[in-house]
Amino acid sequence: MLAACTICLWTGKEPMQLAGQDFAALLGALDALAAVSVSARHHVRTRLFALQEACYQLGMLTVPSRHGGPGRRGPAELAGGITQPDIRREVIRYATTLSTTLRPASTSAQGCWMESGMLDGVVLPPGLTLLS
Repeated sequence: MLAACTICLWTGKEPMQLAGQDFAALLGALDALAAVSVSARHHVRTRLFALQEACYQLGMLTVPSRHGGPGRRGPAELAGGITQPDIRREVIRYATTLSTTLRPASTSAQGCWMESGMLDGVVLPPGLTLLS
């Protein structure tokens, strides 16, 4: 319901007037906003995908949404926002280990904290090293 309200307010259209281009335009505008966290961006994308699929199934859209929902990102993409090279390398190693032991959905959920940028700018005090 939140996704429907968001896209209708953003486009100024009623639900029956929505088109596939409206969804694409909103997602493009979302990507241009620097103030939206990666986690929030992921949630909005997922909700808009579900809404677009429901609109297609109800006959409101003529073209189905991209099959499979938002694509999963690999370990390197999950750690892409971390600027510290040593920490980024460890996060990639951790995400790779997770992907060998957990299901893809669990790995993606565990990776959300990596994307959030919480580790960005972390500087290790002298004498401390990362675990290998």
